[in-house]
Parts: sequence; structure tokens; C-alpha cells
Amino acid sequence: MCDPVTAMVVASTALTAGSQVVEGQAAKASADYNASVMRTNAIIARQKADQERQSGDLETRRSGEQSAAERAAFAAQTAAGGVQLGSGSARDVLISSAMQGGMDAAIIRANSQQRQRDLFYEADNLEAQALMTEREGKAKRFGSILAAGGTVLGGASQIYGTNPKPFGGRLGRQTRVGSMGSPISKGISVPATVRSGLPAPRRKG
Repeated sequence: MCDPVTAMVVASTALTAGSQVVEGQAAKASADYNASVMRTNAIIARQKADQERQSGDLETRRSGEQSAAERAAFAAQTAAGGVQLGSGSARDVLISSAMQGGMDAAIIRANSQQRQRDLFYEADNLEAQALMTEREGKAKRFGSILAAGGTVLGGASQIYGTNPKPFGGRLGRQTRVGSMGSPISKGISVPATVRSGLPAPRRKG
């Protein structure tokens, strides 16, 4: 049976080591959850990028169609007024309108592509953060196991440093050394001749 001090040290060591392991497990679970959220957000960002691509293509096409419709309306009005479209100011207006329509479409396309790149960059960044978060969680869990092991070893060292026999048991049979260096166990009767190392006398016939 162990003494009260030893029992307190054992209980304190077990509680501290257990708390360290539980803390490491909680950190790992939290890291896994955060990484899962980051990966979900990365998937959403990539979906938004695809939607932005489709939206950009549609807006670019509408801009081009609108510009072409405006040029067609101008050409019809000009022709109805008897003005030649292939020369003069009418021709310049049509050329300028076509150039402006092309520039508008190019700007729309460029802006859409920039938004797509930003979303893809966000997704890549989130996936990288998720990977780092998972690694940090694993490192914390492993560190908690090492810390718990150190706590157990420290507690054992403290126990055996203050009490070589903390649980009341014998570490081994105590012996004492005779005059010739031979061990003599407690409770065992050894003849004096054996203890002195001299031969025993012979009995007479």
C-alpha cells in the first residue's frame, strides 16, 4: 500500500498527463474542422469563378450585339436620309462606333477575367491554409503526447527520488556480507566454518 504523498503525486501526474493528451486531441479536432471549412470555401470560390466566366462571356456578347444594333440603326437612318455610308462622316461614325463597341467588349472581358483570377487565387490560398492547419493540428497532438510522456517520467522520478519503495514492497532480499565477502541471507543459519572459509572438522569413526 502506498503512502499518501505518493498517492497524491501519482494522481496529480495522471491528471496532468491526461489533460495534456485531451488538449492535444481537442486541438487536432479543431484544426480538422477549420481545414474542412477552408476547403469548402475553396470549392465555393472555384464555383464563383466558373459563374463569373459564364457571366463575363454573356455580358461581352451582349455588349457586342448592342454595339452592332446601334451601328445598324445608324446606318438605316443615314441611308434613309440619302447619305452614302461608305464615305464621309457617316463612314467615320460607323468606324468609331465599331471601335468603341470592341473596346467596351474587351474591357468587360478583362474585368471578368481579373475577377476569375482573384477567385482562383482565393481558392488556392484557402486550400494551402487548410493543409497547414491540418499539419499544425497533428503537430499539437503529437506534442501533447510527448508532453504527457514527460509528465509521467517526471512524476515517476519524483516518486522514486523521495521514496525508493513507494508501494511498501521489498525491492529484493536484503543480504549482508561475511568476512570472506560471501553474502549471508537474513533468517538463514550458516555454520561458522562456512562463514570463516575454513574446512569443517571431520567426525571421528
